[in-house]
Amino acid sequence: MLFIGYSAYGDYLSLNGMTRYLLNFFKKIYYITEHINHIKYIEILYNDILDKINIYTYDNIDFILNKNKNNIIIFNQMLNNNKNLFLNDNNKNIYYNCDNNISKYLNNENIIINQKNISNSTSFYFNNGLNPGIINDYFYFKRNYFEEDKYYNFALNKINISPEDKYIIISELNNIKINYDYIVKKNLKTINICNLVEQPLYLIKLLENAEEIHLFEHSNALMIYYLQITNNFNYKNIIYLHLYVRNRGKSINDMYKFPKLTNWEFIE
Repeated sequence: MLFIGYSAYGDYLSLNGMTRYLLNFFKKIYYITEHINHIKYIEILYNDILDKINIYTYDNIDFILNKNKNNIIIFNQMLNNNKNLFLNDNNKNIYYNCDNNISKYLNNENIIINQKNISNSTSFYFNNGLNPGIINDYFYFKRNYFEEDKYYNFALNKINISPEDKYIIISELNNIKINYDYIVKKNLKTINICNLVEQPLYLIKLLENAEEIHLFEHSNALMIYYLQITNNFNYKNIIYLHLYVRNRGKSINDMYKFPKLTNWEFIE
């Protein structure tokens, strides 16, 4: 299968369950991204099954089609985009473009029946007739504890924090700021995880050991949410999600609410 999804970290995370689910039906998936500098992130996300998933950029699509002798399922998540990429294949390939037919092709019990879409992330599944429960049921990330230790020590050294000290995790960008009034223990040092390291998937230990976590709505928040839902993130304190910062609307905010985790607090 040639799999084309949206090229953003949060979308890679939301499509993790779908990609792993599709491997029940396909021996190999060619995962297409728009950005060459995102390939490493996707490789880390699927580090346990890289024998089944190959990651390429758009300019490799012709190579993939020729390699498979134009006999491949093309699954395009990008609504009506990218169709021009396949106009010259003379219909030798089977093409699906968010029209529910992929679920009919799979012919299995995870086809949706009389359900309503919940959020932006589950829309990827609804648009293709797939059960939205797949997003959490099949999500998996194999943690690399060796790399997490390295990134943990790097972050503490960079901010001049000893392993015995308590600290607060925040996420901010130049034009995206949280309101510090919501921080409870204002005497503690803060570590801003935005652009702190090249590979945020290795920051899990740093996050697990934080006294408080304050995030705006973005891919790092989704990463924690999916990890915690799948019992792969050990954190008992409150996670504060500052939804007012980006305020991208109900369908985005609802990505974190079905199901709602008991230690998440939404600041709207």
